Amino acid sequence: MKPVRLAGAAAVALSLLCAPVPAAVDASSPATAAESSVDLPPEYAALREQAITLHDRAVEGEKGSAEQAMARLERYLERFADDVEARAYFGSAYALMARDASSVVNKTRYANRGLRHLDRALDAGAGNFTVRMIRANVNSSLPEMFGRGDAALDDMLALDRLYQLAPSPRMAREMVRIYEELQHRAPDAGPWTERLDRARELSGEP
Repeated sequence: MKPVRLAGAAAVALSLLCAPVPAAVDASSPATAAESSVDLPPEYAALREQAITLHDRAVEGEKGSAEQAMARLERYLERFADDVEARAYFGSAYALMARDASSVVNKTRYANRGLRHLDRALDAGAGNFTVRMIRANVNSSLPEMFGRGDAALDDMLALDRLYQLAPSPRMAREMVRIYEELQHRAPDAGPWTERLDRARELSGEP
């Protein structure tokens, strides 16, 4: 993926844009637990958990949490570079920093770095529900000038396939929003209304 370089009107558009916040992923879902098979030393298990908590606080708008999440994830990934979920959270933390940055240069730099880590995580973990969900959240939040619309749709369609293999209430809660998006992005690509209704029923949410 080539980094996006912005100038002129495009830079102004990004500086004015307040992109939707990447949604938090339920890190306690059975899919995440099953896919994170690394047997972690207690110190690193705690570091990973702290980083994800800080990431989710950043999603909610807590200032400084994205930077703290990144610092912990960077330290963690030095030891466990193959943990694709941690790398996806790392990429998402960069996207959150891009959202919050005041400088257009930093917005662009952080977004490009985040996308590189998200794509790297997907290259090694295409069948991982959490990785796909995090990347879908970021891709769908970016301005059109980043050219990630097709990737966002690919992620959402892949999430549907993964979910259909082993539906669970926690995954269903995540999929409600994905099916709502698919109704608009690809209305003829699947029975989204029916699957949305089923996901809502399984999730226990109205």
